[in-house]
Amino acid sequence: MRPEKATNSCLCSLLNMLPEPFAYHQVMFGIDNNPEEIIFVDINSAFAELVTMPKEKIIGSKAGDIYPAIAEDISTWLYTSGKTALSGQIIRTEHYFKPLDSWYEITAYSDKQGYFAILFRGISEKKKMELLLNRKFKEYETVFQGTQSAMFLVEVIDDYTFRYVRNNRVQQQLTGFSQEDFLGKTPRDLMGAEQGERIASRYHQCLKAGKSITYEETLYLPGGKRIWHTTLTPFYGENHKITHIIGSGEDITERRLAEEKIRYLSFHDPLTGLYNRNYLEEEMQRLNSERQLPMSIIMVDLNGLKLVNDTYGHHNGDKLLQYAAYILRTSCRNEDVITRWGGDEFVIILPQTDEREVNTIVRRIKDNCREAYVESIPISMALGFSTTHSIATGPAEILKEAEDDMYKQKLAESKSARSAVLNALIKTLGTKSYETEKHTLGMQKIAGRIGKKINLPDSELTRLEILITLHDIGKINMPEEMLTKNGPLTKDEWQLMKEHPEIGYRITLATEEFSHVSTEILSHHERWDGSGYPQGLEKESIPLLARITAIADAFEVMNNGRPYKKELPLEEIITEFKKCSGTQFDPVLTDTFLSVMQKRQNRKKH
Repeated sequence: MRPEKATNSCLCSLLNMLPEPFAYHQVMFGIDNNPEEIIFVDINSAFAELVTMPKEKIIGSKAGDIYPAIAEDISTWLYTSGKTALSGQIIRTEHYFKPLDSWYEITAYSDKQGYFAILFRGISEKKKMELLLNRKFKEYETVFQGTQSAMFLVEVIDDYTFRYVRNNRVQQQLTGFSQEDFLGKTPRDLMGAEQGERIASRYHQCLKAGKSITYEETLYLPGGKRIWHTTLTPFYGENHKITHIIGSGEDITERRLAEEKIRYLSFHDPLTGLYNRNYLEEEMQRLNSERQLPMSIIMVDLNGLKLVNDTYGHHNGDKLLQYAAYILRTSCRNEDVITRWGGDEFVIILPQTDEREVNTIVRRIKDNCREAYVESIPISMALGFSTTHSIATGPAEILKEAEDDMYKQKLAESKSARSAVLNALIKTLGTKSYETEKHTLGMQKIAGRIGKKINLPDSELTRLEILITLHDIGKINMPEEMLTKNGPLTKDEWQLMKEHPEIGYRITLATEEFSHVSTEILSHHERWDGSGYPQGLEKESIPLLARITAIADAFEVMNNGRPYKKELPLEEIITEFKKCSGTQFDPVLTDTFLSVMQKRQNRKKH
């Protein structure tokens, strides 16, 4: 059966004008409107060249006779194309024609029922590019997903509008944003208005620079606040226009925190949190300018630190330093530079501060110390200051003047400051043990009688009185429950108790006005026969005042008793001392003491 001659003159005239191969077909439909036979009605020259056959031979031929010249398997695409003759829809497909080793895009459409046209457009170059891009994409995907850096892709909509395309697994894990969270969002959508605008401005910066930029940024992510090191690289598309920005990032939070900690420690005192000496020396040079004048420096010395360390231990000494730092902070202004100079000394730089203002701050520090205590120890500071109105006087010179002034104040106040600390210690000891004022007075009374009996000079009698006042000061840091125990001490408790003479020795040795009794405090539990502690001294090697103190202490305990030991009658006390003479106590001093007691006993009888 010959096909009907195409009557569409416009179609016929267009056929030969097309550079792409073009063929017009008639479809013979069978049962259920399935195309059974497809006949060529017309073709253009380009199609004849494609199949390398003359036009006259092709027109009227069956499609199955012609198309095998260019395609091995024609059934699928030809059948699909033929359906357009019935449906009227346009169908566009791509096929690889193996005999031609070429790719074609096939567009099939129908201008009337029973007929359809096919336009062949060569797309081999396009396909090669797609394959290349596919390969590159796979390589890119391997890098994108395999790298240990967080990576993301941003589409450039315009100079100020950006949209996220994708992010890799590392970025998802580190930020908490899934692919679904990320895809299609603008920075504002993803990160909120303020943070999103800041991020978009970075993308704009990269866009305008036309090259990679690197920066650090603080991001508030689903997992919390993090610090990122980010690199943005522009991606150029067609016409040398930037179409995308590739971002890579690294979470450097831990590294930055470690660096900040190192920097903090290099310029701060770890105990008080104040600046340290290194920072002070740098600041003194920086502040040495006309703009900071007048400049003042305060030098501070914390009184009693060694005494507290020796008495309550370094833990409480640290608390004393920390409290002192707190007082300095709350007494000074924000612009003042407060530093721990070292040990128990602090230095404060006060820029743009004259003598009147620095005097006000010094008074404020002293006022704030007045009601401040650590473990019932009053906080006391010696303060000196110096002010300069000219940069000709360098920072080192001002500091020296402030230090000299501080030492003058310290000499004037040290005795009263140390006495206040020591009185606080004695008061504390009285509240946590049996070392009450009554006990001390009783001992002083007996010891004074012995001292006078052996003709001690007044200076030694005064020293004896101070010794008895302080003889058990080493018990200050002993547990209260041990000091007030209603029964004998355990072995461990006794070992701890035996340390108190040495502790008392260190405490009094640290205070100038009491150091002259420190050796006697160390020795007041030594015994005449050498069986005492802590040094095992014997006979006259034990200091005289310590031997007197031992007798007075023993008498006061036996005479007044303790919760774990009943008081004794005077006769029994005398008997006990006679028994211990020459072993526990100095025999000569014991005889002196017993003669004193005998007179006392005789007075009671009469």
